[in-house]
Amino acid sequence: MAGRLKPDAGTVTAAASTVVGYLDQEQESLPANGTLYEAYAAGRIGEWEEIKGELMSYHLFAFPDLLKPVAKLSVGQKRKLQLALLMEARANVLLLDEPTNHISLDVLEEFEDALLGFGGAIMAVSHDRRFIERFADQVWEMSEGRLARYLGGWEEYVTRRQDASGQAARDRARSEPG
Repeated sequence: MAGRLKPDAGTVTAAASTVVGYLDQEQESLPANGTLYEAYAAGRIGEWEEIKGELMSYHLFAFPDLLKPVAKLSVGQKRKLQLALLMEARANVLLLDEPTNHISLDVLEEFEDALLGFGGAIMAVSHDRRFIERFADQVWEMSEGRLARYLGGWEEYVTRRQDASGQAARDRARSEPG
């Protein structure tokens, strides 16, 4: 979906208006050099005040952060920069790879608030149950080479999965010779 790999078979098709933004867990998409502001402004046309205003409108950074070197940013600050870059790119589909890993609670809250303001679709790979409960309207589980879909957030997923496991055990018990 992110366009980084070719499918082994078949095709991946999206609407012409789809702009996919990928937030990579390892943050390799961020530039190694320059400041936070320079990373955001790269390739953009506009004056400092205009670009700074747009970046600040996301409510992800304090003004002094804009002048910090990207290499000196915390994992959480880098995560917020990734999100700001995706918003600037006008992505309408976000693919998030473990977006809450290694970030502090205050950064997590700012990051989640920004996601709540996002108007497009979000697909996330996460082990963070709280994040899943807050954002998911369906959970997809890959287990033993099979993909299962559960409607609802984390709690609904756990309940439905337990129900399905119990039913499978009852079905096996009925089919065993007795």
